[in-house]
Order: sequence, then C-alpha cells, then structure tokens
Amino acid sequence: MINIIGLGAGSELHLTQETINILNDKTKKLYLRTDVHPTVNYLKDNNINYESFDYLYKSSESFEDIYHKIVDNLIEYATNNEITYAVPGNPVVAEKSVFLLIKKAKENNIPVKVFSALSSLEAIYSALRIDPLEGLIIMDATNMKTSKIKRGISLMIVQVYAQHIASEVKLSLSEIYPDTYPIKVIKSAGIENEERIEEIPLYQLDRLDWIDHLTTVFLEGNSFPLPDEEMEISGNTEIERLVNIVSYLRSPDGCPWDKEQTHDSIKKHIIEEAYEVIEAIELKDKELFREELGDLLLQVVLQTQIASENNDFDFEDVAQAISDKLVRRHPHVFIEKNEELKDAYDVKNAWEKLKNKEKKENESLFSSIPRALPSLLRAEKIQRKASSVGFDWDNISGVFEKISEETEELKVAYESKDKEKITEELGDMFFSLVNFARWNKIDAEESLIKANDKFVTRFKKVEQNIKDNNKEFKDYTLDELEKIWQSIK
Repeated sequence: MINIIGLGAGSELHLTQETINILNDKTKKLYLRTDVHPTVNYLKDNNINYESFDYLYKSSESFEDIYHKIVDNLIEYATNNEITYAVPGNPVVAEKSVFLLIKKAKENNIPVKVFSALSSLEAIYSALRIDPLEGLIIMDATNMKTSKIKRGISLMIVQVYAQHIASEVKLSLSEIYPDTYPIKVIKSAGIENEERIEEIPLYQLDRLDWIDHLTTVFLEGNSFPLPDEEMEISGNTEIERLVNIVSYLRSPDGCPWDKEQTHDSIKKHIIEEAYEVIEAIELKDKELFREELGDLLLQVVLQTQIASENNDFDFEDVAQAISDKLVRRHPHVFIEKNEELKDAYDVKNAWEKLKNKEKKENESLFSSIPRALPSLLRAEKIQRKASSVGFDWDNISGVFEKISEETEELKVAYESKDKEKITEELGDMFFSLVNFARWNKIDAEESLIKANDKFVTRFKKVEQNIKDNNKEFKDYTLDELEKIWQSIK
C-alpha cells in the first residue's frame, strides 16, 4: 500500500489534519521526493523520521531519469510494506513522479491512496488577489509552449527554480511581449515573513538574485496597451511567427471574423485550398504554388489554434505526432536499415502492413479511409488495404477477367432498364478499372484528370475551328463534327 501526501504550499500551517495524522503514524515509513521545502522543518521539529531522494538529483542526467528511479525504489519498498510518499504542494499538481508512481503501482497490483493538500497555486492566487476562473493559463517553466500563450489572457509560469530557467522564460516571453511588459515575480507565496512580490519589466527577469525553487512569474492579460510599432508579432522561426499571429487574431484584441470561427465553420476551406494547391502544381507556377501552400498551411494552423483553445492539442503536438508516425512507419530508414525494399511499391506495401498492425482491436481494416475522399482515390486506398492482408489477384490476368465480367454485367443491367442496377454495375466497372490502374502503378485520379484536360483542350480547338469558319455548332452534322475532331486528334 502506498499513501501519497502533499506537504502544502510551504508552511506547516498549510498541512491538513489528515496529512498530520499520516506523518505521525510511525508504522509507515516516510519517503520525500525532496527535503528542500519549508514544511520539512515541521518534520524535524516533531522528530518525524524520513528518507529523501535528493541524492538522485546529483547522480541523474535528467528530471525524467530521477522520477523513474524514485518510482522504481518506491515500488520495491511497497511490495511488502505500507509506505508514505510525500511531495511539495498538492500531489496531483505539477508532480510527474506521482503520476508515474500511480501507473507503476497499478501494473504491480499495489493499492494507492492520494490525499489532497494545499498547492502553491492557491497560495499564489491569494498573494496576487486573482481569481483563476476569470481566465488564466498556467505553464511549467521547464516545458513552455509559446503557441499556447494568448496575450489577452493572464499567464502564470511555475517552477522558475533557478536563474538560468528565468533566462529561458524571458527569451520565450520576449517572442510575444515587448521587453518592457510588466511582470510580477512571486517567491514563497503564503509563507509568513518570507513571501516576496516584485513588479518589474520583462527584460529584468533573469537579473534577480533571489530566485529559487519557490518562484513563480505572473503576467496580467492586457496589463497595458501596446504601442503601434510594437504590434508586429514575432517568433524564433517563421512557423512560430505564423502560429503567434493566428493566436493573436483569435485573442480578445484580434479580428472579429477569426474569433467567431469553429472547426466546422472553416472545414470546407481545407478542401478548397488543397485543390488550389493541386492546380498551382499543374500550372507549374512556382510563385502561385508557394502562395497556395501558405493558404493551406493557414488552415492547419487555424484549426490547431482552435483545438489549443479547447485544451485538446496544439501545433507542437500535431508536429510531434506526424514526426513520430514518420519514424515509426519508416523502420527501413530509421531502424532496420538492412531491410530490402526495392522500390516505392514495396515501401507502400510495407507502410500498409505497419498501419494494419497499429489498427485498434475490433477496428475495421478500412476505418481510417475517409468517406469524403474523391471516389477514385478512396477505391484505390480500399484495394490497397485489402491487398496488404493478401486479398488480391495472383496476377494481372485476374484483373482483366474481372473487367470483362463487369462489362458483361453492365450490358445485362442496361438491357434490363433498371436504373438502380445500372448504377450499381457501373460502380463495379469503375472499381475494376481502378484495380487495373493500381496493378499498373497508375494513379486513377490523375489518369481521369488528364483525360478530362485532353478532351477540354481538343474541344476548344473544335470551337476555334468553327469560329474561324464564322459558323456555329448547329451548322454542322454530327458526322461533320466527328471529322473535325479526328483531324484535331
């Protein structure tokens, strides 16, 4: 059994009676993540014995490494004993080791009980006289994501435990706020005779010599109007700048149209912009191509910004997910470099097999194929999925036989005058032709696009021929039009 307790915001006055009772229970061995916390003085004054994991901070390479070692030790101790694990503040606020411990304990069938406590956040709210329900973003200084910052909403940055962390925070905030933006730095909130709050301009943040593990930075939303010359949004990269611009457009001071948009209201623009990208590629217009790619990227960033505001995910999460997937789906490049894949066709097949392995239990093979795709493209994807599990012809002769079979069935349906049956058999014919294209590594959609373009080009020449003769289509018989067509071909 593992009891997980919090030592409060930094004073023995913050300890709950329940926590005090657990601390004074001599039958349960007490372990601290760290004894660098003011409440530890209460333990010493009351002769409460404990063991601390502070020694791991000197021998480990990262916080992640430290937390995993702490958890491994606690699981070993708790296998045959009831123990208590104490952390600063509230156990479920900014305590990664606690969540790792809960997960590992469940895997080892060790019961866990978590006891609530006063976190440093409540003490900071009181010290600053702020209500978080009026709008507040809270970030960990060691894992800041500037894409989540909204300049019109107040921001609190915790875990600013050292001067070099304060410097990194300053650099991140400087991407969005001017150097003179007023910030409040809070240390030891709620601790009598130690609490300290100073308001300084942003650029002075890393010049403070009193920053320690109980330090937090606070920025009030719209604390003062920004001069016009400082309204330009910046970022370390153009991608960051774009994300910050879209975030600002969606902020209270942003654009009325942008603020009103939802996932549904702008979803149609994704398709429209994608088709405009394709057209730019076909026109071989580099400037237009660049512009249209930007318009398509804007749709991705805007949809992601809306998701970020709903606390679903942000742009970095999207980028990380696709990066992880690319590495996972290309083991022949990043992992098993000796795997023999002769050409792009082999790579596609390997890709499909990997996707099938990732398929959730009871999920259909075709669940990941959107119905909204163009029909020819969807047919090709369906056939490729089926082929990846062995449901395919042994050779191309089977494909030809299927086309012949569907041709005969289409004739029979036509003769029946049953429109529903004709529609069904025509669909089967299209599906068989897409299969032929797949077998020959031809893009069926591209093939039909070229056929459409070829017809339009030739027909325009027929139109010009008729116009050159000062005539109209009605002046020609079908045979005469056919001759003009054949001459153009």
